[in-house]
Amino acid sequence: MTARTDGRMPDELADSFWRYERAVVQNDLHEMDELFVPGDAPLRADSQGLLVGHSTISAFRSTRGGVAERTLTMLEPRPLPDGAWVVSAQSDYAVGGFGIQTQVWVRTDAGWRILAAHVTPRVAPSPGLRATTPSIDREPAGDPTPAPAPASPTARDRGRPSRAPGQRRKPLPRALATLRDDPARMQLIAMLALTFSTGVIDAVGYLGLDRVFTANMTGNIVILGMALTGAEGLPIIGPAVALLGFAAGAAVAGRMLRGRSAGWTSRTTAVFAAVGAALALTSIATAVLPQPGEHVLTAITAVLAISMGMQAGAARHVAVKDVTTVVVTSTLTGLAADSVFGARAAQHPWPRRLGSIALIGAGAALGALTLHVGLWLGVAVSALFTIVVTVLGHIGRPVSAETAADE
Repeated sequence: MTARTDGRMPDELADSFWRYERAVVQNDLHEMDELFVPGDAPLRADSQGLLVGHSTISAFRSTRGGVAERTLTMLEPRPLPDGAWVVSAQSDYAVGGFGIQTQVWVRTDAGWRILAAHVTPRVAPSPGLRATTPSIDREPAGDPTPAPAPASPTARDRGRPSRAPGQRRKPLPRALATLRDDPARMQLIAMLALTFSTGVIDAVGYLGLDRVFTANMTGNIVILGMALTGAEGLPIIGPAVALLGFAAGAAVAGRMLRGRSAGWTSRTTAVFAAVGAALALTSIATAVLPQPGEHVLTAITAVLAISMGMQAGAARHVAVKDVTTVVVTSTLTGLAADSVFGARAAQHPWPRRLGSIALIGAGAALGALTLHVGLWLGVAVSALFTIVVTVLGHIGRPVSAETAADE
C-alpha cells in the first residue's frame, strides 16, 4: 500500500489515521482496538448493518479477517465543531474495484481516536462513470509497509479461472445460501462443533491410548513432568510423541496458511479437510486392527496429535474469539473474570464461552462412551464432525478479498 496525504489534518491526527490504515491492511487487531474510542459510544456501519460499542466492534473484527492490498487514491478530511474531524478515503484494490471508508475522529486524553466509521463494500468500477481520481499531495511520515495481499480464492486454490472483480459466486439452494448470510455466526458454530469433537478425541486418547491427550497439550506436559520425576505408572513415550506431533501439525497448518488473511479461506478448508481425512483413515485402521500392539498405538497417537495440531492452527487462523477448539482454560478465565462477579465487562460474550466449556466436556463424555464399542468409533465420530464442519464452512466462507472493503 502506498499513499500520500494532503496535509490539511493536524499532524497528530494524520499519524493516527495512518496507524489505523496500516493496522487494517495488516489485520493488527490490537492496534485497531486501541484507535477506537473505548466504551459504548463507538459506531461502525457497513452494508451488513450497524455495530454499537467498542467490544461489539472488536468481536466482529476478530472473526472477519484482513483486507486485500489497497492504495488510497483520495483522502478528504473536514473539520467538525468541537475539534472533531471527519475523514473520507477512497481505496483502489490490487484485486480490482474500489471502496470508501469514512471515519469521525475525536481527540481524547489518549490521543486521536475513532468515534464512528462507515465502510462501503468493495465494488467493481463502472467504465466511464468515474473520473480519474486526483493524487494526494504528500507522503505521510513513516510510509506503511504493505501486508501480504490475500490470494484470490481463486484460480490458484481451486484450479479454475478466477472470477472477474465483483462477480458473484454461483448461487446456492436457499438452505445452503443462509450459511453466507452471517459468516461470523457460521464460523462460531463451526468452531464450537470442533470443540465438541476435540473432547471426543481427548477422551479416546486418555482412556484408550494409556493416558495421552492428543489435543490438550497442557495435560501432556503435566503428565510428562510428573512421569520424568519417577511418579509411578505415568507414561513418557505417549505424551512426548503427542507433544511433538501436535507441534508438527500446527507448523504444517501455519505453513499452508502463510500469507492468507485471517478468517476462513479455501486454504483453511484444505487444512480442515486433511484433518478429517486423517481421522477417517485412522478410524478405519483401528477398526481392522481390534487389538493393536504398542507400536501401532504410538503411531495412532502421533496421527491424532498431528491432526489436532493442524486443527488448532487452522482454528487460530479463523480467529473466533474465545473458541480455540483445543483448550478452555483461557475461556474459563474470561468467563469468570468478565462476569458480574468480576470486571462486569460490557457485552460479555458468555454464551460462546460457556458453550465452549460445556461442549468439550460433553464431547469427552461421548468419547468415553464410544470406547465401550471400540477405539475406532470415537475417532470416527470426530472425523464425521470435522468433515461436516469443513463442507459447511467452505460453503459459507466469506471471501473478503473478492467481495468487500471491510475496515
